[in-house]
Amino acid sequence: MLNDEHNKYSATTTINASIATKISQQYCDLKFVISEKVESGMIKSFTDMLNYMHRNEEFEELSILVHICGTFLACSAECESRFSVIRSIKCKSNRVEADHLDDLRRIKAYRSLGCEINLDNVYSPCISNKDR
Repeated sequence: MLNDEHNKYSATTTINASIATKISQQYCDLKFVISEKVESGMIKSFTDMLNYMHRNEEFEELSILVHICGTFLACSAECESRFSVIRSIKCKSNRVEADHLDDLRRIKAYRSLGCEINLDNVYSPCISNKDR
């Protein structure tokens, strides 16, 4: 299936003048058709438009291009945010000490036996400790 997708998109990713003209014409036709379908209520969302494009062979090249472009993120904010989280985890001030991991493991084992733990009592020594 992956090879089929690759073969389907490889022809479109090599855009020459004739394909560019064809895509441009398909885009002009699509704008007209979609505006009519939206007015009639047949298309209500972006997903409906994509499904319509994929079902109609007259928009084949344009639908492939839209599918490729739709898979790219609009911005890098999400990626940068995840790197920031990873960086903060790796930061020395946020490292979890072995004793702390040991305590967490004990708490988890105790709770897995069905015992209740007052987490406020457990966390209060950590919170009051200024050397954390």
